[in-house]
Amino acid sequence: MDTCIESPVSPDTRHDGSAEPMRILHIFGRMDRGGAEMRTLELFRHLDPTEHRFEFCSLSGKAGELDNEILRLGGKVHLVKLSSAGFPARFRNLLTHGNFSVVHSHVHYFSGFLLRLAAKAGTPCRIAHFRTTNDGKGTSLWRQARNLVLKHWIDAYATQILGVSRAALDASLGADWNSDPRCKVIYNGIDCGPGGIERDSENVRNEFAIPTGATLLIHVGRWSPEKNHDRLLRVFSSFVKRVPNSYLLLVGAKSEPVISGVRKLVRELDLEGHAIECGSRSDVKRLLMASDLMICPSMREGLPGAVLEAAAVGTPALTSDIAPMLEVSQYLPIRTMSLLDSNEAWSAASVDLCQDSTLQSRLIRAFAASPFTMRASVAAFRQVYPVLASGANEKHA
Repeated sequence: MDTCIESPVSPDTRHDGSAEPMRILHIFGRMDRGGAEMRTLELFRHLDPTEHRFEFCSLSGKAGELDNEILRLGGKVHLVKLSSAGFPARFRNLLTHGNFSVVHSHVHYFSGFLLRLAAKAGTPCRIAHFRTTNDGKGTSLWRQARNLVLKHWIDAYATQILGVSRAALDASLGADWNSDPRCKVIYNGIDCGPGGIERDSENVRNEFAIPTGATLLIHVGRWSPEKNHDRLLRVFSSFVKRVPNSYLLLVGAKSEPVISGVRKLVRELDLEGHAIECGSRSDVKRLLMASDLMICPSMREGLPGAVLEAAAVGTPALTSDIAPMLEVSQYLPIRTMSLLDSNEAWSAASVDLCQDSTLQSRLIRAFAASPFTMRASVAAFRQVYPVLASGANEKHA
């Protein structure tokens, strides 16, 4: 049975005869603290609730960490389990009775299947949003054939195709995507500056029993293979040899098999007490502001949200030179390096960045003028949703 989680008082009820807000259904696997989920919720906070109302469909059928915050903002969460029998009929029923103007799907190529159902349910505006350069689920012949069908359905049924970066659209759709007027890059929006949060270096260090004056590095990201924790720890091990009084915060939701591998490598590299597991945190900005450097040796990203968060508060970042990172570096003074470079080269660059006394102010200024601000993102989505609500760009009835 499907479940709808909603506030006791629905914001739909109006007594003054004014128009209802546009209802937009966002589709995710589960509303946990992932980058795409957090960015969408942040957008929800910044859009005018009298104009746009977000609801969420979780295909896992399971409640998520962010559900309560969605309810607090006046939204709903629909738990519609994809793997259960009769999903197509139940999903179409949700759309038919939900009076949605927009279905906004964030599940890579599988969006094609969902947008096809949305078209058959009569939802006029259907968005496929690419948030990564690869879904990380393999390239077997079966998956290649499946993805060809799903991409065909995206082409047939999407009224708008968005990417969090040019790199995400290049990798997902091919280099000719910019010839399709439905395709558009909208960078994730990040709040500029500390937002009322004081720099709290001493208390952060006290919280984790880190000595005052120690150099503090940080990595923010879920514990998954593409985040490359193995390489991160090897670079940090080299850094500790250069700067013995240094520590690394590992921030992000933990999952196997990465946990076991990280803990084993920490022991092998003699980093116990220096590499600190923080888990999922709601005060990431505070931790970033207390840190001297973020290291991000990712093998795959759509748009590196944690790197943008670091830049917004002036924390330097050293990243891999994958395409999305290079795209960000066109706007912000982050440093990129090849994963083929040695751990020693990465650690030497880390030391240089920690010693650059002007970098914090340059990062903050560059970020405020970049397309990654929340202001820029809100403006872009305000253009997308009203255009679609009018039925523009409709390809198939």
